[in-house]
Amino acid sequence: MAVATALTIGASLAATAPAVAATLSGTYYVDNSSGSCSDSGPGSSTAPWCTFGPANSNTFAAGSQLLLKRGDTFQQALKPTGVGTSSAWITIGAYGTGSRPIIKGSGVASDRTIVLTNPDYWRVQDVELSTAGEGILVNYTTTGHQGLDFERVYAHDIQTIFHGSPAQSDDPRLYNSAAITVDIGGAPSPSAGSSVISGITIRNLEATNTAAIYLVGTATGASYPTQPASAISDVFVSEVYAHASKAPFFAFEPTSNLHFVSSYVDCSGHVAESQGTTCNFVYDVSDAVFANNVFINMNNTGSHDETALDIEGVTDNIRVSGNYFGNNAGAGIEYLNFANGGSGGANTNNMVDGNTFYNNGGAAGSQLGQIAIYASSGTPASGTISNNVYASSPNGFLSSASGSAASSLFTVTGNTAVTAENASAMQFTSTQGSKGWRQQGYTGSGGWADLPTFNSGVNQWEASDGAFVGNFELQAGSSNLWVARTWTASSSGTVHIRGQVFKDATGGDGVKALIERNGAAIWPSSPDYLTYKSLPAGDTNGFATDVDQTVNAGDIIRFVVFAGPSHDVSGDLVSWIPSISY
Repeated sequence: MAVATALTIGASLAATAPAVAATLSGTYYVDNSSGSCSDSGPGSSTAPWCTFGPANSNTFAAGSQLLLKRGDTFQQALKPTGVGTSSAWITIGAYGTGSRPIIKGSGVASDRTIVLTNPDYWRVQDVELSTAGEGILVNYTTTGHQGLDFERVYAHDIQTIFHGSPAQSDDPRLYNSAAITVDIGGAPSPSAGSSVISGITIRNLEATNTAAIYLVGTATGASYPTQPASAISDVFVSEVYAHASKAPFFAFEPTSNLHFVSSYVDCSGHVAESQGTTCNFVYDVSDAVFANNVFINMNNTGSHDETALDIEGVTDNIRVSGNYFGNNAGAGIEYLNFANGGSGGANTNNMVDGNTFYNNGGAAGSQLGQIAIYASSGTPASGTISNNVYASSPNGFLSSASGSAASSLFTVTGNTAVTAENASAMQFTSTQGSKGWRQQGYTGSGGWADLPTFNSGVNQWEASDGAFVGNFELQAGSSNLWVARTWTASSSGTVHIRGQVFKDATGGDGVKALIERNGAAIWPSSPDYLTYKSLPAGDTNGFATDVDQTVNAGDIIRFVVFAGPSHDVSGDLVSWIPSISY
């Protein structure tokens, strides 16, 4: 699938930005439901602004905040300017109680919600965006920028631009509407060892009836990225819930040092595109990790591809580990080798390990098999495919669309056909014991007890001390220093445990991890119960947790996370979504 992306807001947008009248320092408030608001006032908590007019016509100093009142709705584009620093970020956020403030358009393609031009160290959090041509639109026209942080953003019904239509006068390269677009197509290429923007964090994003995240660098008039992979660097994406989009949810082209983890992507709702259809598009990317995600339900659109994860071309060192791929019309993963519309764009040094595949690649005309490899010309994709489990394979585990056999291109070892899969992220519910899974805390003297409270707002089991186990993540508490995801075997036999455990946040004093069967360690391999695998404070790569184990009915397999030596649980969020298959 060759996607001709072109997502840019270009120099024309920067040229029409409001003239800067003053520098604003401090915290400013916007409340359009207050009878005391005034755009000519100080923008204080007691005399807030009514609209975004003052914010758009001034510039913000490092460390400033612009806070929107919860419960308010703003039908106006927010286009602030300013430069933060690593120790003094500029923040767009919310204040008060109630639902997130809403920034919305009128449903036409030219509407915008938040636009940032050449920002450094900006944070956007706790907002809802809807019914516009674009959600958060970030444009860079110069190099050497740092720091973007997007957290707790809900975006929906943002899909009026599709496949480049209708063309946008302010942004001729905008290809699909998305919740967040970072575009560097208008910037010069960075010098070796530098980037246009580095340090992007996106966490707790929900995107529905819209594409989610596009990081793109395609010059005006070009069909493929014109920036190197290093131009967008150090990107961390976690806890995204994406569902119902007619366009690909994610486009990373270009990106380097990407971590895409702990996210649930329901690909249903896509419509056919002439160049092929995919849920997630990866091109001109190096040093990337896709780990502990769920990719499901890419529907049959009648076009080709129809894959969950399309590793298109010009990539290097892409690791896909510990994910669940299920019920996708095309392959769970496809590897192509396109470069600039032709051949030779090799995907090299790939690693696919410890994933769980179910019922992928069955639709006629799609990329077939659980994993598909296209190798017709140029330098074909290469790497290793190991220790994965798969079930319900209508067209086999591996397929080659053309050319060489897939097994001759990749080193293929230790992959196992199974009959019954128990994927923790797919079977996580609000009922303890459902499908054999429990979420627990340690009570001492070898005892464990179910965490008492289910928080439906964040989809996790909790204790009062801050300990929790969610569908993707676990964290110890101040007294529940050990937490666990626990599974009880329904029958006797050999089970195949697959997964990846890693820190989902930096900081804290590190954690330790262990898999036990009936109280005895089975990973790491030492039989000593107190032998854990250490995950240092800054380790977001972690370890494969692949074990084949004989069990009896009623045996308990427990995936344990233990707080670090000083019991500092801040920053000790752990991602771990094991699957257990017979």
